[in-house]
Amino acid sequence: MTGSDAEAELAAVARLLESLGCPADRSLEMSRHVLRRAEQLARAKGRSREEALAHLLRLFARARSDGSDAGRPGV
Repeated sequence: MTGSDAEAELAAVARLLESLGCPADRSLEMSRHVLRRAEQLARAKGRSREEALAHLLRLFARARSDGSDAGRPGV
């Protein structure tokens, strides 16, 4: 992945997180964490990076829709 591709992916994940309720001022930081964790999960579980990312985003969406504080640092 080139630098511009990585930046575009980071921005896209940040926008998605914002649409799921992540505060705009935290979305880039959170997207970096989510993308890093997706890489870790992909390696550890032997799945594709895309599958791992989709899994993490589903967890984030579920936590937000449940009204849970899961995934919200400091809460």
